[in-house]
Amino acid sequence: MNKFAKINISQWLFGLAVIIYIAWAGRFIFNSSFIAIDGHRYFSLVDDAMISMRYAWNFSHGLGLVWNAGERVEGYSNFLMTLVMAAITWLFDKRSAVLAVQILGIPTVILSAFLAREISREVFGGNPRSVTLSLAVFVFTLLYYPLSFWSLMGMETGLVTVCTLAGALWSLRWTRSRRARDLFLSAAFLGLAFLTRNDALLFAVIVFASAAWTAWIEKDKARARDFLLAGILYAAFVLGLLLFRWLYYGALVPNTYTLKLGQIPLSVRVNDGMIYIAQFIKETWLVLLAALVGLFVLRDRRKWFLVAFAVAAILYQIWTGGDAWGRWRFLVPALPLLLVLATGAADTLAQKFSTGRPRALAGAASLGLLLTSLLVPYWGEVTFSRAIADYAPNLHNVNVAIAINSVTAPEATIGVFYAGVIPYYTDRYAFDFLGKSDVHIAELYPHLPPAVTWFQRTTLPGHNKYDLRYSIMELQPTYIQRYYWGEQNIRGYAIQNYVRLEYSGANGSVTLMLKKDSPNVYWDRGTLLPWGE
Repeated sequence: MNKFAKINISQWLFGLAVIIYIAWAGRFIFNSSFIAIDGHRYFSLVDDAMISMRYAWNFSHGLGLVWNAGERVEGYSNFLMTLVMAAITWLFDKRSAVLAVQILGIPTVILSAFLAREISREVFGGNPRSVTLSLAVFVFTLLYYPLSFWSLMGMETGLVTVCTLAGALWSLRWTRSRRARDLFLSAAFLGLAFLTRNDALLFAVIVFASAAWTAWIEKDKARARDFLLAGILYAAFVLGLLLFRWLYYGALVPNTYTLKLGQIPLSVRVNDGMIYIAQFIKETWLVLLAALVGLFVLRDRRKWFLVAFAVAAILYQIWTGGDAWGRWRFLVPALPLLLVLATGAADTLAQKFSTGRPRALAGAASLGLLLTSLLVPYWGEVTFSRAIADYAPNLHNVNVAIAINSVTAPEATIGVFYAGVIPYYTDRYAFDFLGKSDVHIAELYPHLPPAVTWFQRTTLPGHNKYDLRYSIMELQPTYIQRYYWGEQNIRGYAIQNYVRLEYSGANGSVTLMLKKDSPNVYWDRGTLLPWGE
């Protein structure tokens, strides 16, 4: 088979992979939707993404980039993604806007896979099997479920991945091409990654450190000039966002930073971060092992550049205390680079220890083993034999929002632990019991055990600061989602001051806890229920 035939077959396989992925992603989006109690189909992102959607909706409808009108608190940490959402909410109604964000996740994942493929071509360009290896990396990235989950469920993870991979790709091209444009493009994409999530700064440090090293060892004034100008370009993104944040919100860091890191002891963060990373290693050990082998068997010195992204992401997660949830949303942007290394290592070993037809079989088997290791942890959700994560809480919270809209006046207030779905679909003034958009809660000292038990999880980041006496007893919202959290339970106060009202729709019912005798409740639209035991 000649070279051109191989290329045509590979392009056909790339196209087939894209078509299959689009069909799968469409099924995913449909399966994540549901028929609510009003008989209509609703779409929902993960709750944190719905927080950003509320900011975006308010911004696109003239209320400012805020969670509550008139309150400037930066309760999101994904500025660029929120602006993208704002453009979408300007074009569509609430339900359709959510669907549009999910659909946008499809080209985001495909573009991530394409960029990973191009990076593999940069690294394996001299390898006679580079076409096969780039196809493998493309498919591996497409099938890495956490990337698809977060992208199709509205989180900024996919956008960070695209911008990070683009930054890495053009940095690699700059080391080969000597074109200043390539490094400028790298800096621009890394700047966009910073606007999407500030912790993407770590990836920019790696790229600029690599560029500085290249300029140094080559003693090339043109390289040094490129490095300096690209640094200025990147700094413009960083300083621009910091200036906006200071002028608009009066702070240099998001409220979410204060919530998750403020007053959290380093020992707690490191302990919980190591546990989080241990779980990540347990799930992706084969890819990590193959990437580690790649450091020894691959001769290309750029292998250190690729692995540095994952090392930086892992160390950062240890320092911050990990995440409240799995699926590794902060580690995902570095995974395609590890997949490049792992694929190269698998191919190299197959070529080294076998000959003839067994060599081809060994290569296919090793790549198949890597693919299997990516799919197995999420097989139930990948095959839709298990409900997509967040389906049940999203359905319940949408039903609650529909009930609130039906039984309360626009002047009613709501108090929530899930600060995304319910506030987005209600437009009521809201109180965030866990503090993402509440400065008072974010600045509290966290509820922690008296001592750290090493290698046992201590707390959940972003969920350990709360004060229900303040949020419920002092602020007195018309609706409260619940009266207990962690160490606090004010059931007695709730029974005396709130009532349970059941609202029935065309497709089911839901029970709300509402402020007793509130003039902002339409009491005749529901049925009062006893508290019970």
